[in-house]
Amino acid sequence: MKKLLKVFSMPYFNTIDCVISAYRLIWRERAYLLKLAAIPLFIKFSFYMIATMYGEEGNVIRLSVFMVPAYFAEGWMLCHFIRLISNGQRWPYQMTGDDAEDLRVVKRRAKPLLAGVVSFVLINLFIALYFTIFKYFTPPEMMNGGDIKPEDISKGTAITIIFLFALMVAGFKLVWLYVPMAANMKATMYIERMRGFGITVRLIGLWLLCFVPVMVLMQILISPFLAVETQAASVQVLISIMVVIFDTLKNLIVTAGMTLAILQITQGHNKGKG
Repeated sequence: MKKLLKVFSMPYFNTIDCVISAYRLIWRERAYLLKLAAIPLFIKFSFYMIATMYGEEGNVIRLSVFMVPAYFAEGWMLCHFIRLISNGQRWPYQMTGDDAEDLRVVKRRAKPLLAGVVSFVLINLFIALYFTIFKYFTPPEMMNGGDIKPEDISKGTAITIIFLFALMVAGFKLVWLYVPMAANMKATMYIERMRGFGITVRLIGLWLLCFVPVMVLMQILISPFLAVETQAASVQVLISIMVVIFDTLKNLIVTAGMTLAILQITQGHNKGKG
């Protein structure tokens, strides 16, 4: 019993409070975020359209390779947003006129930002690799939501799928490693404080509450255009624009929620260093 309690023991964070605060923060900082997201949105849309032109949107690995520049741009945006939440720092940095001091401040701010951006890019590439492997071992009927009999799945395939699913759950906390990196926290401290299955369950719940509403709204707005059998090129471009905008909005909301939760866990609402 003690071992079971230890597995489910977790540092505390208020899931609902983090979700509500994330949505409020997005709305309150909407003007700043629009300025911050302008260039990343353009880059993301451009490379998404290039991937679509080459017919690579259905291939996770190739799409991710096409989107690497967009990952860097979006990572830059998200990491600046994290710095605002954790340290109250805004982009661009306002120079004071003291060249030596300004240079020190810029260098101090650049290091965690760079670490966060690189982490974000690598995490996205790893996720693409993971889902490619998962798709390879998963029967097409299961991927498409069709009916499949248990006896139609070999024992080896079933064990592999279970292992990959367990790996996904266990590694869920590492998906957000770019948050502590951008907030200038030590990765070892983050991993240490986020131990336990219970914290994973809470983080998944937080992610769903931030993720699902945005995706549902996107589907509601896009579905009328998808219902048209013959779509004009302009309609396809409009759909792509909406997908990119909502995906970026989703990433901002999820990042805000995760940042607030991680700050509650690791620092008890205290600001990060530097």
